[in-house]
Amino acid sequence: MLNELPVQVDGEPWLQPPGQVVVLRSALKVIITVTVAAAVLAVIVVVVIVVVVVVVVVVVVVVVLVIVLVVAAAGYNGGLRAKVNIVPWCHG
Repeated sequence: MLNELPVQVDGEPWLQPPGQVVVLRSALKVIITVTVAAAVLAVIVVVVIVVVVVVVVVVVVVVVLVIVLVVAAAGYNGGLRAKVNIVPWCHG
C-alpha cells in the first residue's frame, strides 16, 4: 500500500500506514474449502427435493389410478340414470 488506508477488523477502525499486504495461501484455501462444501450441500439439497417431488407425483398418480379403477369396477356411469352399454363395431 502506498497511502494510509482505513481498516476495520473485528473492532475499532484505524488508519493503516503504508506498507506491504501479504495474502497467505492457507487463508484462501479455507475459503475455497467452505465454498466447495456449500456447493456440495446445495447439490444434495436439490437432489433430495427432486426425489421428494418425484415420490409425491408417483403417489398421486397411483391414488388417481386406484380411484378410477374402483369407480369403474363399481359401475359408475357418470350420473346418468340409464346405463349405457358400448358395443364394439364388428366386421363381418
